[in-house]
Amino acid sequence: MPLLAEGLSYTYETGRASGVVAVRDVSVGVDVGDLVVIAGTTGSGKSTLLRLLAGLLVPTAGSVTVDGVAPGARETRGAVSIVFQNPETQFFAETLRADVAFGPRNLGRPEPEADADRALAAVNLDPSVYGPRSPFGLSGGEARRGAIAGALAMGARYLLLDEPTAGLDADGRRAVRAALRAERARSGVVVVTHDPAEFLDGASQVIALAEGEVAFSGTADALYDDPSAYEGAGLALPVVVRVQLLARRRGLPLARVTVDPGLAARSLLAARGESL
Repeated sequence: MPLLAEGLSYTYETGRASGVVAVRDVSVGVDVGDLVVIAGTTGSGKSTLLRLLAGLLVPTAGSVTVDGVAPGARETRGAVSIVFQNPETQFFAETLRADVAFGPRNLGRPEPEADADRALAAVNLDPSVYGPRSPFGLSGGEARRGAIAGALAMGARYLLLDEPTAGLDADGRRAVRAALRAERARSGVVVVTHDPAEFLDGASQVIALAEGEVAFSGTADALYDDPSAYEGAGLALPVVVRVQLLARRRGLPLARVTVDPGLAARSLLAARGESL
């Protein structure tokens, strides 16, 4: 059974009678092997939705279940792992290895340090170099990857990430994408972002939020077939995708649309009977 949210709503109490509605009537399901991309502009409710899915907030209406059980139940211990947008809020240990190993150790895993080293290597942080370092002395990009490693080390069935590639250089982004592709073999992955270009090619579902409500929900192919609702939520498709959609409208028979510029170029040339 999946991580399942049904009819979720959440209102932040502000001292006013009505409060502020951050999420309204949102439903989503995540199973092992899924990559769900939740996009939205600032203030659209995407980070609040992630916290609801993690069980960190109690919904005002609707429900969240983890494999059929309410979050926080004994059966769900270690089933959901979350990475926040500001990685420094997650660090507390003297070394990065100790910090990353804390989750698996707390779960009673037999080799938490080995789990930590594998997770660090997965995000391209050499454990022999970065493991002994203080997490508070890392650069912003290193800290983000270290926080992701902490979530990976737990081996959770559901991995929730808030802006996982923000502030990373090209190598860091590639490392995170590769780690998440590998993680999908054993986990369902949810990525919250204001710029989903990094993840559209692999997404099993794309959700666009606008003012806390679902403006679009469907596959990437469905998004490309009709991006009007997505764009109406204040989001823009990557330029490389827009070029391919324009080519399609002009009659070029593209086999698929991709966010990878190299693949897109080859596809466009092939549709014209040319090659690189």
